[in-house]
Amino acid sequence: MPQAEKHTKKEVSRRSVKTSKEGKKGVLKEDTELKKADEKEPSAIAFAKDPRTSYAEALLSKKPRDIFNEYKTKEMEKIKPDSYTYLAWQRFESKNRYPDIVCLDNTRVKLKDRDSSNDYIHASWMTMTNGRRYISTQGPLEDTIGDFWHMIITEQSTQIVMLCALNEGKESKCERYYPKFSKGHSINAGDYKITYDRKLHSIYKETSIYQYKVTGGKLADPFIVTHFLVNSWKDHSIPTNLEQIIALLKCVTKAPMENPITVHCSAGIGRTSAFVAVDYANQAIMANPDFTMVQLLKELRKMRFHAVQGGGQYFYIHAGLIELWVTEGIIKRDPCKSFLGGYKKICEILNKKVSENP
Repeated sequence: MPQAEKHTKKEVSRRSVKTSKEGKKGVLKEDTELKKADEKEPSAIAFAKDPRTSYAEALLSKKPRDIFNEYKTKEMEKIKPDSYTYLAWQRFESKNRYPDIVCLDNTRVKLKDRDSSNDYIHASWMTMTNGRRYISTQGPLEDTIGDFWHMIITEQSTQIVMLCALNEGKESKCERYYPKFSKGHSINAGDYKITYDRKLHSIYKETSIYQYKVTGGKLADPFIVTHFLVNSWKDHSIPTNLEQIIALLKCVTKAPMENPITVHCSAGIGRTSAFVAVDYANQAIMANPDFTMVQLLKELRKMRFHAVQGGGQYFYIHAGLIELWVTEGIIKRDPCKSFLGGYKKICEILNKKVSENP
């Protein structure tokens, strides 16, 4: 095992400590309201042809609380790659937002058109089974905004999904790397100029959508970037509007396959990886109905170390799959109401804990 492994075994984390506050030792306690949400519904299966239908039926037979608790009882926080290094992360310490969130060497995004002395950014490639690629990254620091936009342009990423606020409570989560929302306003970032163009229509109040034009560098023509700002997903919790997040996932995945989708929160491992995980799991289950969530976490963490933080985000992936399959006509919505009601109850519990322990 490389030297880097010794550092990680401490599994660091001010962040992971906060995650453990989801319940006693990370386990949700029983309560009357959640028990009501656990009541099972009739079969939700619409058609038996798609391999995801049997997976959905098995999933809907479980209680939401039990799925949440699986993360702790099955010690899923301990899942990690068999071998890994993070030498670049160690070398470029000043470019890391958190001192305990590593970036793996084998999947890190190397900044193009730069030599090895200046090609680091805390960002990782996450590749789906169909070849679609996401860039999962931390919220930019003041000194890495130029690197961030260099990555966006050189990788031809036309969409940025921002899953955090600039500040949450008293803590800074992300430096502002985009212009004010005023026609013609611009910022300079390294070799590039980012100019606000317009606000796009969003049917969800929790998500704002903006369009920017990027010029400079080696660009012959303005590069258009669409920016999705989500304000319904608190750190160490799950999104309050599940339908909106899944609609957003379906929206961004309509982009051409050659354009990677950039997703970030603050550290780029919790909310970010959970968002990506629904796409990965959906594709994996289509190919193999026996695919498990343990396999999912193993695959995600090979790409983005620390991916998915806590029982809440783990349960979100399950609920996200159900919501996705409902919208795609794989299963019917009515029989899923109790399960999705359980999601809302868990969300309320987690958000309350976050508010009490900011």
